[in-house]
Amino acid sequence: MKHILFSTAIALLLFATAGQSQDSLSTTRLEAQHQSSSSKAKRLAQFEENLLKTLANENPTMQAQAVQTIRELEQMFPKYTFKSLIAPLGVKLKDENADGIVRQGSADSL
Repeated sequence: MKHILFSTAIALLLFATAGQSQDSLSTTRLEAQHQSSSSKAKRLAQFEENLLKTLANENPTMQAQAVQTIRELEQMFPKYTFKSLIAPLGVKLKDENADGIVRQGSADSL
């Protein structure tokens, strides 16, 4: 399972750096290089859904990887809100029994 998540995270990062599209009015170099794509929002929504499932997993390593992936995607796609991840990240942040890395990553993501 850990290898699947890691492979998914790598695929997400590869997708984000190579295949993503952003609005032409963007301020980041990465966004300015790409034109808008109709399928970008659908793919990001799928990634968001999969990350939501990974955050719900009991394994702290998988949760930490998901939080790190969320942080990286938020940096790559600043105009996408990832609004369904806000509440679960807040829960992880407030959970005193949660892994410290997960809590810190959640705070950074929020």
